[in-house]
Amino acid sequence: MKASIWTIILPRLEVSFLEEWIKHHLSLGFDKIYIYDNGTSFDENIGGDVLLGKSAVIPYYNVKPVEKENAGIVWEKKPYADYLLHLTDDEVYDKLNYIIQKYRGNVELINWRYGKEINVSYPFSQGLGYKHCVENNKSDWWITIDPDEYIILHKHENIKSFLENHPCKHRLLIEQRIFDKRVIGKPVREIYNWAYKDGYTKTLVQKPYFWTHLDNFKKSILYDKNCVFYDVHETYSEFGMNTHYFNLDRLIKKGYGISKNKSFVYKGTDYKEIVWNSNRFVMDEREIELFHYRGSPTEIGTNLNAVHEQYQFYNFDKIDKSMEKYLNDNEYNEWKFIHQPFELNYHKKPNYRWETFKYHWRWDDCWDKLFGSFMGFNKNQFKDSDMILDIGCGSRPALNWFTSGNKYYLDSLLDEYKKIPEMKRHWDTYPKENLLNMEAEVLLKHLVGKFSFIMCWNVLDHTYNWKTIIKNISMYLKDGGIALIGNDIHEPTIGHPGVESKESFYGEIKKYFNIERDENQISLDDMLYRDVCLKLYKR
Repeated sequence: MKASIWTIILPRLEVSFLEEWIKHHLSLGFDKIYIYDNGTSFDENIGGDVLLGKSAVIPYYNVKPVEKENAGIVWEKKPYADYLLHLTDDEVYDKLNYIIQKYRGNVELINWRYGKEINVSYPFSQGLGYKHCVENNKSDWWITIDPDEYIILHKHENIKSFLENHPCKHRLLIEQRIFDKRVIGKPVREIYNWAYKDGYTKTLVQKPYFWTHLDNFKKSILYDKNCVFYDVHETYSEFGMNTHYFNLDRLIKKGYGISKNKSFVYKGTDYKEIVWNSNRFVMDEREIELFHYRGSPTEIGTNLNAVHEQYQFYNFDKIDKSMEKYLNDNEYNEWKFIHQPFELNYHKKPNYRWETFKYHWRWDDCWDKLFGSFMGFNKNQFKDSDMILDIGCGSRPALNWFTSGNKYYLDSLLDEYKKIPEMKRHWDTYPKENLLNMEAEVLLKHLVGKFSFIMCWNVLDHTYNWKTIIKNISMYLKDGGIALIGNDIHEPTIGHPGVESKESFYGEIKKYFNIERDENQISLDDMLYRDVCLKLYKR
């Protein structure tokens, strides 16, 4: 099962928030996120005269007019937002492309600019963009959400588990609640106050069917808006949901059968319940919701027909901390705000990685023993084209022990480590794409099956989900690839969330690896080798 997200963005408006949104939804198990780029100029993406706030497409209310000097950049609908006007277009795109490159394989960026890739204006171009993406990419399930909208699962660990809980249904509507607006530099996980639910939904759908067709553009402004509502908010499915009437002939021609009572459509053993537009599968908010960080309509404009209009003076004084689930349930909050600062502070102080430290000789001695004696490697073990990876690399690149190999480093604190004066020079020669500043719990699809060797040394007991990391290591390795994993087994302490038991640790290891060598600090009479030291081959 493959589940994908489509979205369309103004880079100036979203680049400051985009990575948190991407990481959240990849952590829910979405396989691919397609981002369509509207361009940095509002003249490009809206297609119309926005001078002094006079939009030629849809007028918005409850907001200040766009200042003349900002016309063409600031959107009339969101004039109070931060458009990073202190940055050039190139600087905005440097930030955007860095994020896209970081999650390459899971995230794809496609240009969709007015007057260039698309010649119709917003909001019609939004429906056409979603349609274009679905028609050119394969996925079992689709949803379109904006980067200020977060899917929240209350009863399931991931989106696949949620979907499997709803067999025979092909169109699942998720209701939204409106939270306060996002703030640059503040995670949405820390925004708890909400004001209202507006009845709008976004739809997880199989085989989307689209109202939006180029021939219908500008038939009427109402038709343009209806296209967006049905294609973006309440997306129909090919399983009969193209109009209010069920089109049997169309589905039969596509190879589908219809049950005698006309309640199900099927192909082979795959049955889907027939859903009319008036019979929507609206999901229980206790199971799944969409948190929309749009803020007050007094700051973010609405049109006259919008449901938000009636709430323009509503205070954001209700509290919902269910987003904390994504912190506390996985020990993420504790890891992020307690263990990670502790770890960074340790690396900023003199330690054996520093050449000025009294016991700096331990650095070379460590890798001579692990790579040489334990693993049986030589310094020229790999071809220059062989990709090798250090997960949880810390502040100094251990793979420099090897004189060959295409070396990659991954650590959630890597950008901070590179700023440490004593460590900076060790990283200066590495290409940017080989340095991955991210959590090891997030899988980068473009690197799956690429690596000949992966080390993860003294790392797993420092993380918030060590089981996922073990699985990711196996995913990154080529068939027959080799891994070195070593860590301690202990209860949580400051800086070390812990690995609870050897039984659970070996249970996860044996799911994905064959153990070639199994030692520890007792068997080898050396504290270096930790509680567990393993040479592994991918199954």
